[in-house]
Amino acid sequence: MLNPQQPELGQAQPSITQQTESNLPRADFNRPETNQPESNKLETGQLNSNFLAVMSDAPLGLCLAQDVFSAFMWAVAKKTEPLDGETTVHPTSTPSYWKSFRLENTTLMKMAKDIQRAGLGSLEDAYINIVPPLSVNRKLPAASCIIEFAKETARYPESIGHWEEAMDVYL
Repeated sequence: MLNPQQPELGQAQPSITQQTESNLPRADFNRPETNQPESNKLETGQLNSNFLAVMSDAPLGLCLAQDVFSAFMWAVAKKTEPLDGETTVHPTSTPSYWKSFRLENTTLMKMAKDIQRAGLGSLEDAYINIVPPLSVNRKLPAASCIIEFAKETARYPESIGHWEEAMDVYL
């Protein structure tokens, strides 16, 4: 005779805490709540710096493939050497262009284009899957070109005595 506390053979054993659809917290993005427990803040759209999320309208199969690739990148990033390649700065055309710029690295660009050609999404999708694991594991290429870019940007204001403008570049 079986103990009533134990499940029958072939039945799944209950976990210590079972979550059912009825007792899971629900997010209501139209109603802000200020006094919620920390665990519910992510579900209600409030910022939580422990998570990175990407909204996508891609087909489920592509999302799953990207998830597998992302897991692969997190594993590889722990074991690989830091990336190299030439890194360049590309300023934007905003009035304070030196505060807004884009970094481009030849190695990362090649990886992203290869991922795109493999059918795992756009270039943006590729960068979203390769940059965070490399960054967390400190494997991104050095971005020392930013220092040279700042020096070059400040050179003219320094030469004509506009010290506050030059100082803004360094701060």
